Amino acid sequence: MPELALERDEQHLRFRFSAPWTAVHYDSHPDRRKLASCIGSTKGVDFIGILNRSDLYLIEVTDFRGHPSAGMPRNVEALAAEMAQKVRDTLPGIVGGARASANQMFWGGYAKALVGSKNCLRVILWLEDSRPMQDHHGYASVVSRKIKEKLRWLTAQVTVASQRLPGSVPPHLSVSNLPGAGQP
Repeated sequence: MPELALERDEQHLRFRFSAPWTAVHYDSHPDRRKLASCIGSTKGVDFIGILNRSDLYLIEVTDFRGHPSAGMPRNVEALAAEMAQKVRDTLPGIVGGARASANQMFWGGYAKALVGSKNCLRVILWLEDSRPMQDHHGYASVVSRKIKEKLRWLTAQVTVASQRLPGSVPPHLSVSNLPGAGQP
């Protein structure tokens, strides 16, 4: 079994990042909380990861299963705008961590992956919902296009992933349901 880099529960899902990942649960990291206390209303993605010591991943998790409107259409524009804000607000957290944190070496690796000319920045919205499969795939495609529009200044590497879209899952990452997933 590959070495485990990070295992963390987010909403009703368990994320397992195995080597060659380096990953952090950004939302709960002390440096993220310190940033938020200094400048107020900032947002951030759930996970930041580096795969194969080069490609930087920003991953946000949204699990609509079990919500009363889980199968209803979501405001795609609002979802894309929130995702873009979380990505935008995460970037200075990485740079600030590399410059001024007590964990400069830790954040330095993420900053290097962010600005490296040969590295790829990938943004993933991990989206679980209760739609029928054909609707889920179409909705994911529309959401992905909207997020790409919002982040075209930064990257075109945007994916909407889920357990039901296996080709969307990055290598060496596994995601499983926790008890109670999909229930109100």
